[in-house]
Parts: sequence; C-alpha cells; structure tokens
Amino acid sequence: MLYYYSRQPALFRLLMKYRLWPANRSIKFEKPLPDPNAPTPFIFGGESASIDDYPYQLSLRHEGTHVCGASIIAEFWALSAAHCLDAQPFTSGITLRGGSPHRLAGGYVFEVDQYLLHPKFNRKEMDYDVALIRVKQSFFIDLMRPVSLADTTTVYPIPSAATVIGWGTADAYGYTPLILQSLVVYVQSRQVCDASWIDQLTDRMLCAGGGEVGKDVCNGDSGGPLILNGYQIGIVSWGNNTCAINLPGVYTSLVNDEVRAFIKLYAARIESKRVNRMRLASLVLSGIVSLCLVQYAAGQQQTQRRFFDFFFNLDSGLKANRIVGGTTTTIARYPYVVSLRRNSNHICAGSVISAFYAVTCAHCTASMSTVDGVAVYGGSTSRTTGGRVFQVTNITTHPEYNPDTFDCDVSVLRVASSLLAFPEMAAVRLAPLEMDFPPGTSCSLPGWGRTTDSGTLSSTLRAVIIPVVAQTTCAAMWTNVPVTDTMICAGAKGRDACIGDSGGPLVTTTASGTTLMIGMVSWGSVICGSEYPGVHTRIAAAKVRNFLNPFLTALSSVFRWRAKLKHKMRGLPLLVVCAVYALAQENGVELWKAAQIRIDTGSERPKIAGRIVGGQDVSISQYPYQLSMRYYRSHICGASIIGIRLVISAAHCVTPRPPVNSITFKGGSSNITDNAGMVFNVQQIIVHPSYSTSTYSNDVALFRTVQNMTGYADIVPIPVESVPISTTTLTYCTVTGWGLTNSKNSQLPAILKMVRIPLVPSTTCQEKWFQYPVTTSMVCAGELNRDSCSGDSGGPLVCNGKLYGIVSWGSTNCGSSYPGVYASVTADAIQSFINQYMVRATSWCYAGIKATVRVSSISYC
Repeated sequence: MLYYYSRQPALFRLLMKYRLWPANRSIKFEKPLPDPNAPTPFIFGGESASIDDYPYQLSLRHEGTHVCGASIIAEFWALSAAHCLDAQPFTSGITLRGGSPHRLAGGYVFEVDQYLLHPKFNRKEMDYDVALIRVKQSFFIDLMRPVSLADTTTVYPIPSAATVIGWGTADAYGYTPLILQSLVVYVQSRQVCDASWIDQLTDRMLCAGGGEVGKDVCNGDSGGPLILNGYQIGIVSWGNNTCAINLPGVYTSLVNDEVRAFIKLYAARIESKRVNRMRLASLVLSGIVSLCLVQYAAGQQQTQRRFFDFFFNLDSGLKANRIVGGTTTTIARYPYVVSLRRNSNHICAGSVISAFYAVTCAHCTASMSTVDGVAVYGGSTSRTTGGRVFQVTNITTHPEYNPDTFDCDVSVLRVASSLLAFPEMAAVRLAPLEMDFPPGTSCSLPGWGRTTDSGTLSSTLRAVIIPVVAQTTCAAMWTNVPVTDTMICAGAKGRDACIGDSGGPLVTTTASGTTLMIGMVSWGSVICGSEYPGVHTRIAAAKVRNFLNPFLTALSSVFRWRAKLKHKMRGLPLLVVCAVYALAQENGVELWKAAQIRIDTGSERPKIAGRIVGGQDVSISQYPYQLSMRYYRSHICGASIIGIRLVISAAHCVTPRPPVNSITFKGGSSNITDNAGMVFNVQQIIVHPSYSTSTYSNDVALFRTVQNMTGYADIVPIPVESVPISTTTLTYCTVTGWGLTNSKNSQLPAILKMVRIPLVPSTTCQEKWFQYPVTTSMVCAGELNRDSCSGDSGGPLVCNGKLYGIVSWGSTNCGSSYPGVYASVTADAIQSFINQYMVRATSWCYAGIKATVRVSSISYC
C-alpha cells in the first residue's frame, strides 16, 4: 500500500464522492501535566473568563505548545481554522486541551486522530479557513459540551455584540496570561468590512471588532469561536499584523453555504457514514487503495498514487511513523542530518550539502508558498534540545518535480548563516554522477520518526541499516506505480523509513571508506517495514545531480574547525582555533590541541587527528623560523618568522579576531612545554582583506610583534618564495609543527615534528576535492600516510628552502589519499599583501646561507 511521508492531495474528493468515513477507536484519555515553559499568546484587551461559561473552548497544541483555539462541535469532533493545521504534515504531536481555563494545567488532553481542511482553503487569501478535527477520546467528560453552530438561516442585527474567547497575545508587550480570556466585539456590516479591508474579503468571511483601540483578537486566538446569543457564528481567522488598532478582525463565517456544507457533510455523518479503517486504508492509500476504490466505483483495477492535501492518520496495526527496525544513534555519526521545521515543528529531515545549503524532498516544501517560519535545525542528537536553528531564506525546487509521480523529488534550502560554523555539524558528500550501487549495497538511514504507532516523534535520532533493492525488482513489486530513473529503492521486511523521515539521507560507505549520500526518503508503503521496498530520490541521477551541483560551491566539512577565541581561559569556555579541543597538562603548562580545518573524506566517525602524519622529531635549529602561536599560553597554531618583527600564519587561526594581548609567539625551542626559547608579544594582527570564511581563499594573516626577533639562538626568518613551482616534475617539500601524535589521547607532543611531502598538481587536487573549490590562492601537497593535520594550521610548507605555503585545510582522515591544501604565498593576492609590509632589504645569515628578507623600515624595524 502506498504512503507518502508528508501531506498529500485529494482525499476530500474521494471521501465526498463515496461517502466514506473511518471508524471510531476508543482510547483512554489522560490528564495533562503542567508545562510551565510552554509559550502561548492571548486575547488583546479582554478579561479573564470561566471555562464553565465556555465549556466548548479548546486549546489546539503542537508538541504541548498552544498554537490556536478550537471549539467542540460533537462528541469526537472539534472546529478550528485551516491555517492552524495546513503546515502540520501529520497528526503526531497535535493535541487538544479542554475542560480548564488554565492553558498549562487542569482539564484533559485529547489526542488527534485526523483532521480535515476545507478542500478550497487558500492560505494566500485565507479563504475557506475552516478545519475539522477528530479526536480519539470522547470530549464529553465532566462539564465539557459542544457549542451550537449557526446555520445559513441564522439572522442577526448589525451591529451585534458577540464574544470571542481564547489564549492570544494580551497586550502590546506580548504578555501571555495563563487564564482564558474573553472579549465583546461587534459584528460589522459588509460595507464597514469592505471599507476596512479593501478587496480582501470574500463571501466566506465576516468581520467584528472591539470598537476601540486596544481591544481585538491577536496571535494565538486563531481557530477560536465567535459566539453570538449562544451560537458560534465564526472562527477567528486573520487581522492586522499590529493587533488592536481599531481595524475589525476577520472571521470565517459559519452562516456561509459552502462553509456549512463542508461541516454538515462530515460532522452530520459522524456516526452514520463510517467505514472500517482497515477498509479505508485499502480504499485510499496504496496499490490496493485504487484497486478497491475503483472497483467500488467503476469495476476496474488500477493503481494510483495520491498526494493528499492533509495528513490522514490510518490505523490498521501498522508499524508506522518511525525508523522501523532501527536503533538510537548520535549526531556525531550523522553530523549532516538536519530537521526541516515550520513554526518550530518538525516536518521532514534533510541533509547539509555545503556551508549555506541543505537538501530535502520537494514534497516536503511543496506547500510552502513563503519561507516565513521555515528553519533548519541541526547539530544535536535530540530533536528538541541542544541544537542550532538556521532560518531558511530561499527554497529552490527541482523544475521538473512531478507531484503525481514524485519524479525529481528534491528541493534545496538556502539558510541565512553558515551551517558549518560549528564542529558538531558537517556536510555530506554526494554520490557522483550516474554512480551505480548494486543490489545488496548496505546503507544507513537516520531520522526522527515516531517511536510508536500512536506516539509522538522520536526525541532522539535513530538509524537503520537497509540494503539497496534492484530497480527491476522494485518496479515489479510496485505494479502500475512508476519507479523512474530518478529513484532508487532500499529496504527489507521489518526495516524501513516511515512518517517524519521524508527528505532524510540514505548513505553508504564505499570500499575506500568514503561516506556517500545516495538517496533521500521519498515514498513507500503505508505498512512501514513491509516487504515493499522504500523508494528514495536517487542522488546520482543526472537530473538530480546536475540540479544540485551549483549549490556545492561553498567549502564544507564534517568538523569545520574554525577559529573562535574568547577573552579568558579560566572560568569561561575557551573557544580556540578550529577544533574539538582537549586540555592536557605537561610540566605545568596548559595545552590545547588546535585543529586545522578538516573535511570528512570517508571516515564514518570524524578523526581527532592533530599531528604531523608520518613525521619525525626534529630540532628547532634545523627550522629556526618555526613558531608556536599561543592563546593565553596555549598552543593553537603554527607560524613562521618572515621579518624582524613580522610573523605569518593562517587567517582562520584568528577568526573571529581575538584580543591582541591574548596572542603570543614562542620561538627558539623544539619543546613547547619547556621554559626555553623566547616569547614575543603581538602589537598588531592583520588579516588578509579578501580572506573568505566560506571558501578559505586567501587564508593568511600577518602579525607585528612588540619586540624585535633578532639576536636570539635558533630564531631566524625564512625567505618567502615569489615564483610558483612547476608540478610537472616531482617536488618534495617539508611541513613542520606540533600536533597530536596519537589520535586516541588528548596530549600534545612536546617536540617539533617534520614530514616531507610532494606537491600535487592543482588539477589533480581539484579532482580529488571536486565538491569544494581549490582556488588560485591555494596550493596542494601530501601523499598517503604523510600529511599535516590538526594543530598544524598556520605552519609553514617549505620548498627549496623558501616559504611556499601555509597550512590551511584538509581531510579529517589525516594522511589519507586526499592532499592537504595550503595558502599559496606566490598567489598574486597573497604576495601583494605580504609585500605591503616587507619593503626594505636586510641580510640575515640563515643556516649558513645568505637570505635576503624585505622588512618595513617604518613599521617593523
């Protein structure tokens, strides 16, 4: 049976045509627990009311938070506004609280079984703004009772005094009282309404106002009842953004023919026109849906897929609404997984693909006409706490997305701030164009689905291992349902994705250890975990991959170690350069392991790394230009002396900019933990003006020291190369630094390390790093098991006795086949930057060789 993990079209038309309705289920209700932290709004300018006077009043809630009002109209039915529910893709987490005037305590909580939006509801115009909600338990508890509804024959004089009730914003300061509020408003004539809201009202609307400034319905009152002489004549719908400015509020009119017909069609048949849920499931939502439904209608068999306008919660003993057969996992294993949210509510999963872009399925965003309230949440195993929220600024849907066939089911989300500015978040690498994954390929599928059939969404990230299913097998199982070349199938009986997992990544690890995203959860069986494989958007498909390529230009990483420095070391969290830091103690000196920018290239678990990989201990006398950059005495990066008072390092080591007096340089000693050598204070930090925090182009910073660095043993500058070295012949260079020597402990090595590595042609480097830009301001070097790594950032790459590069970024799997990337000092933009501060020639004796070093006579000598 077919089921689509987000909201889907046209069930109304089917139900209306064949007069079908699901059977009631008896479920025990429960009293709510107080929720003192839940934010909620109130009636503007009203007064406290008793629930005894309004026993039909309800609070519509999502995940325990009040979002709208509602009213009881029958034993199992409530009435509210369609705009309160159209952004909710499923009923999990939606409840109604009634029987108490207090929005946080008392009364009863009722689970929502399903809801129905008017089939003509238009969010843009807010027309037909009415919804029916069915609950699992009877409302008729204690004094809770339904409200009488007005009908098309109801007549009332204009103006008429009516009462509106709710828990909306109570004043201009956003005050949110805990007790139910009521307000007398006056129903206005059509002429007054049209004059106030020119060309915005339809026949399905009426308007009413408090008659004075400071009295109105406001945020949080939507869906609540407008009561006249004991009858509900309207539903709070919309109004001015600035509440209570003496413009009448607009309500959905219950005396309108089309609105009443919608309510009558279903509410009047609550007990008389129901069919068994299992039958309804087979009638509406699968291959059997259409078989049975069309047999019923026309005696023919065919399979159809529907994308329903609202979520319809089926119950047939389904193992639905979760990662089926999965186990709990952590965000550290899947740092690219994010939650797509609307108004703070989880809608679908998604994946980070670059610094400012995440990808999800098009059917998850199809109903989003604007990005208002749309956000991406990531960086936490928990769905509700500990993560970071990124506002979505634009949604780009595949131009060939087909909501009927789910072909090209992919959308890209652009966020306002970098998704990769935090070590707990990362980008996933996408499967290359038309890469084939044979049947049986083992894949992981993480997500936040519901953990029980009737429960709420999982609060913890879960994952399941499933195999790829052959396309021919999949197509044969999904008879008469097209499985196109933009789709890939995966799953096994008892293991599957389900409701709430749409848009989530299907990932696999290649033989070389590279993690690739090969699919996104799109659609599958209503019986989650059945023998029918789930169907996913195929990332390697030409239409999909070519659509995504333009969004992959921003540099991304599984642990994007960016420099974050804070003013104090003790008593405050120290945010140091680019890394997951570990504090170590040696000889009484506190050390932090600082990281180079690292990009995941294939290890499922990010490597701590942090060493000169494949290197050996060396003496500072062999590399007297090497310095240790320190933040309040703690090593964070490498650096090099290039002038009497001039030091060069990586810009990302001092981004964001730390206090100048927090940075020092230690030189003249191979051991960074001893008291030998000299420490130099910094007078000025100069970051390259074109340094890019998204691509790491021009990753260079200069430092002016307070003291001259002349006349000390083993402290000598290095000449800077000015001519690019050809990579047509093999050229070996050296990298030096202090990084971790063992990825399993947190103690920095005391002694300077060195490794010899070859330069790598830029074309080869870009091919390896095809997902990230290797710009003209960069040079690449490294080979298998030989590399710089975390803690070496800013350190020197030296070729032929001259400084040729500055350690910038590379793979999390240090020493892998991916070359390290360095800022190139011979690049025009970097060379001209350096030359601004090196203008006078001076001769120093360096290692027995005469080296010409230009130093500024004014600023630095």
